[in-house]
Formats: sequence, structure tokens, C-alpha cells
Amino acid sequence: MAVSRKIQEFIELYRDYPCLWKVKCKDYSDKNKKNDAYKILLTKLQELEPDARIEDVKKKINSLRSCFRKEYKKVINSKRSGTGTEDVYKPTLWYFDLLLFLKDDEMPRTSIGTDDEDFLLGLSQDDSENIDNIEEDERENGGINPQTPEDIPSTSSSAVSSVSHNKYKKRQKPSEECDSIKTSRREIAVVQTGR
Repeated sequence: MAVSRKIQEFIELYRDYPCLWKVKCKDYSDKNKKNDAYKILLTKLQELEPDARIEDVKKKINSLRSCFRKEYKKVINSKRSGTGTEDVYKPTLWYFDLLLFLKDDEMPRTSIGTDDEDFLLGLSQDDSENIDNIEEDERENGGINPQTPEDIPSTSSSAVSSVSHNKYKKRQKPSEECDSIKTSRREIAVVQTGR
């Protein structure tokens, strides 16, 4: 029997065990069911590779899925590019259609709707907007914040004091200004989260 036929049977057998590939399956986190499924797939893989082990089954699955994922991404990207239906990428992978059952689990995740730096610093959207407003005020006023020290709420935290102090400095070089803004955002995040 041809190798491609054995791989096709392996894929069909893999599809029959959603505990191995379907994240939303209730058995997906059941290690016993997964191990049983891997043992069944192992017997199929040993028809091709007599010395195969369960680790080889996992590698084979990963290899098949990786190739499918690359081809599927090309198809999706060609559809998004605005090309006509005749110009949509046609997969060259011979077993692409056999793995289409994976497409729902291979969809790219959507990104978080906040600025990456703000997300990493733990700033809320309001915090980010307030910082952006302060930065805009500084740009409009030649690098000097129009607030007086009395306008700034008092706090015993040295981090907030240093942030407030940085706002009254004269305009810095662009690279220094960016570093200062990043440092200020980090200091604010530290004060807000207490870390």
C-alpha cells in the first residue's frame, strides 16, 4: 500500500478522536482518553514506521498540522487581499482537504484592543487617555505642563512625585522625551497596581 494512503488513513483516524485536536471537546483535557487515542494512532503509524513511539505520533501530528496551518494561512490571506475568486490561493498540499476539520481551531486569534505597552503596564483605557492628554498638553505648551503643583493630588509615593517632577522639565530631545514618557507610564502603573 502506498505511503500516501497510509497517511490518509492516519489523518482519518486522527479526525475520529476530537479529544486530540478539538479544544472545545469535553475530553480534550482527559489525559487517559488522549493516551488511548495516541496508542491507536501509534498502531497505524507503525505500519509506516515499525519503530515508532507515541512521541513520533505527536511529532507526525504536529508536522501535518504545521503544513496545513501554513497553507490555510495562505488561503485566508489571499481572500483578504481583495483578489477575485479566481485569484484565491489554491493549496498545493495533497492532504489539505483531509485536514479541513481543523480549520476552526487554526483560525488566528484576534488581538487585544489596547495599545500593547498600556496592556503590559496594566493601564486601563482611561489611564491611557489621561496620559495621552497630558502628553498633548505638554506638546502644546512647549514641553511644560500647565498644571501647578497645587493642581496635582498629593501622595506620599516617591514614584508619583518623580512622575510629577518630570512633567515640569523643559522640552527634552525627542529620544529622551520618549524614554521619559515610557518611564512615567511604568511608574504610574507601579503606583496603581502596588507592584
